[in-house]
Amino acid sequence: MKTYERPVVVMTDDMAEGIFANSGVLGAPTCWTVTRIDNSQNWNGQAHVFQMNLEHTKAVTHYSESCTVQYTFNTPITSASAEGAGNYEVSVSGNIVTVKRIHHANGEYSGESVSYKVFVNAADQATTEAIGVPSWQILDCQKTATPNYPNID
Repeated sequence: MKTYERPVVVMTDDMAEGIFANSGVLGAPTCWTVTRIDNSQNWNGQAHVFQMNLEHTKAVTHYSESCTVQYTFNTPITSASAEGAGNYEVSVSGNIVTVKRIHHANGEYSGESVSYKVFVNAADQATTEAIGVPSWQILDCQKTATPNYPNID
């Protein structure tokens, strides 16, 4: 059983109306899930390549403008990037790589699948080739209502 966490109320000037209170971990959405991480290539001459696969649930009504996922690797990472320049923001802190997929509007009742590659490097080639991803978590889903559908989740 999870421990109770107090709901947080956030006020923003850029929203026309609505109240949303989320009980549980702040920023832990239920709309996206990591369905699979494929070890695409241990060494491509520059980095270890992982194929990240996510899916949006069919149970909510909103468009997802961005999704942030935190991947925890089994060794410290020296650099990381994601495919699609301008569509991803990537940051590295120790063995944690955070990837924010931005500039998309999808996910509304779709069960949409998203795949992208993450390129990571460790201290040397041998360590880079042995990198694994033992855990991950969805940190954030930026939502927007469509003109014809209210944001009800």
